[in-house]
Amino acid sequence: MDRTPDDFQFITADDLARKLGVTRQTVYRQVELGVLPRPYYIASRAARWRVDEVLQALEARRLAPREALERGIRPKAARERRRHPSSKPAAET
Repeated sequence: MDRTPDDFQFITADDLARKLGVTRQTVYRQVELGVLPRPYYIASRAARWRVDEVLQALEARRLAPREALERGIRPKAARERRRHPSSKPAAET
């Protein structure tokens, strides 16, 4: 993968969430699950991610979808297929 100067820049949680199409809470949840790298703190409450590290993590995840599923990270379509508790079939008598 070719590197550009933008790859070595830092990105905020808000910007990362916007680029990934998720919420800030999801970004931090994915950090705790090991999907995304841990941020660098440039100040006590100023978390930043290196763009190149995020790209590497996402590429690794793309190459290992089974591992992602084992960690409990499910694609949206799989989450929507879950049955509602009230839709259980009736027990046979």
